[in-house]
Amino acid sequence: MVDISVIETEIVNILKAISEFKMVLDYEPLKIDNLPAATCFYTGFNIADRSLPNSQSVTHNWAIRVYVPLENDKKAQDEIKALIPKVVTAFKGSRDLNGTCLYSILRNCSIGVVLDQNKAQIVADFQLEAEVRER
Repeated sequence: MVDISVIETEIVNILKAISEFKMVLDYEPLKIDNLPAATCFYTGFNIADRSLPNSQSVTHNWAIRVYVPLENDKKAQDEIKALIPKVVTAFKGSRDLNGTCLYSILRNCSIGVVLDQNKAQIVADFQLEAEVRER
């Protein structure tokens, strides 16, 4: 199986290149204080039915979450709306995650509010898929 930590490292590097983030983590912490922040959390994989003899197509999945403080509702909503296209653009700029996979795609993004932290936050939750060919 492909070393998913190599792919994950590149995902984190792409997020770190977005200057607005004060913190980028390769795990989902219990609490985040240094905002805006991004996290990368491996959520699993699936094997495609279209696998070829002696190799198979495997899609690895990550949740990428972007957090902003919800101290002022309008400001927080504007901030998350400004960060979303930056994340999308960053990943479009490297479809193969700098050579660590065949291709990747952000499948969707949903936005929610987190109230059970010490500070309320708005979170944008992206689903990233990265496809690799394995023998």
